[in-house]
Amino acid sequence: MLSPLAFIGSGLGFTFAFTLSLIFSVIAPVQSITVAASSRVFEPLRFLPVEFSEKMLTVFFLDSVFVIGFALPTVAVLTTKDLYLGIYSLLWVLAAMASGYTVAFLYFALFGVKVGKSFSKSVLGGILLFIALSFVFRNFQRIPDITPYLKPQFLVLSYATSAAAIKLSARRVWKAVLNPEIVMPKGGELTAASLLKAMIIKDFRLILRKNAFFTLIIPLIIVMPNVFNVLSYPETSIFLITTISAISVLNMRILANIENLEFLKLLPISKRSFVMSKTSLIFLISFAASLPAGLMASFVAGNPFYLLMSLSIPAIVSALSSLLIFRYKGEEIYFPELGFLKWMGLFLANLLFISAILSPKFLLEEPISSLLSSAISLLVLAVLIEKLRKI
Repeated sequence: MLSPLAFIGSGLGFTFAFTLSLIFSVIAPVQSITVAASSRVFEPLRFLPVEFSEKMLTVFFLDSVFVIGFALPTVAVLTTKDLYLGIYSLLWVLAAMASGYTVAFLYFALFGVKVGKSFSKSVLGGILLFIALSFVFRNFQRIPDITPYLKPQFLVLSYATSAAAIKLSARRVWKAVLNPEIVMPKGGELTAASLLKAMIIKDFRLILRKNAFFTLIIPLIIVMPNVFNVLSYPETSIFLITTISAISVLNMRILANIENLEFLKLLPISKRSFVMSKTSLIFLISFAASLPAGLMASFVAGNPFYLLMSLSIPAIVSALSSLLIFRYKGEEIYFPELGFLKWMGLFLANLLFISAILSPKFLLEEPISSLLSSAISLLVLAVLIEKLRKI
């Protein structure tokens, strides 16, 4: 098996970086354009002395800065081997990114921009993407090497095709952004579940609109470099999942700084609904990033224990964090003041709490260790959820 460094500098490594750049170059503009259309970010520019046209869509290409970060390690390693090879590989990565943007632009040009689409479907799509990437990591030795097919004439053709497609579709995309199709959800009855779902969607969109997207992808950044360790040592997935879950709590701090609490106080929202929405947000973020590690560890070890931990650990950490943060008395909705040291204390408390719950896993023999740790974690989770219901 190739070492991680040898894989990165190989044709297979470049193939993987090329594929990632293509995939994320489709996802990034789709997300940004949808958010821009729903929040009407271009409307105030109508009254400014600037050219109000499809040229403003170039702002969405700023997302490529994040996308190219996935390919930079491979390009850097190839550059150290041969300068021409490094520059040529970078040009192909940029071509993959241009192709991804082309796909996104053509999609919106043909089908328009829809606002209010099912959030659950978006979450499911994200989880399926994580599973697909995890499968690729697991079978990276079998990835076909595409480098022999990357001819210079194909590179020129790729740039020309992408430029022409984006140019021709830009005007229709611009009109779709300015006049998005509003998709109304089915049913109009307000229930506890629909209120919780609406608040979770609101929090996600708030993070995306306030340039706090980096906090959402921190767990993903943690997962990717450690995939090889999970494949070799499944037990490391426990530490990885715990760390991801504890770091995801940082999103609570981001929300505390950007949340419009005065507006929320005008709505019929109880303290319990408010706290449950924040708990669910942290759980969804950490679970989505932990699931690939749990799946891979369970597959390698042949033990479903790790898959269960990818669900229970994020749930326990999110519930415990909410109980500690919102332990104040009364029904008023607000974020208690927590300094840096208290946030670090919360991070360490989560690590120690999970370590105590899962101590049988590392002290006893199988299968007793997995069964006992699973039973304890589920029992603790049930207790924490019951306490949250009474908050």
